[in-house]
Amino acid sequence: MFDSMSNDNQTVQDILVSIHAYWKLLAKRFIDYAALFLRAGCVFDACSGIGYCLRQLPIKQNDFVDTHLAKDTFIRNKRKQLQQTKERWKKVYAILGGDFITVNDNDTLANM
Repeated sequence: MFDSMSNDNQTVQDILVSIHAYWKLLAKRFIDYAALFLRAGCVFDACSGIGYCLRQLPIKQNDFVDTHLAKDTFIRNKRKQLQQTKERWKKVYAILGGDFITVNDNDTLANM
């Protein structure tokens, strides 16, 4: 009814399945790295000026990395606007006689 397999045969089959999966992964990685190597060789060796220009670009533009890693302009402007609003509220609350208590690095309004 059921085709049972001995533990030894099951172990051998598990090893063969693992080897097959590893071989497929190795073949995919080899193809990926071969393609990257060929592309790099064709682009950067055929046009040697490209590599030089890419290395010089961050030197010429000091804020090159900062501008690409900076937050979105909309978010930066919104944050600035909210900080200005917060400062105005602090001034108004101080005029009205309230105090600020710092809780977890956040200013919290409180009547003292």
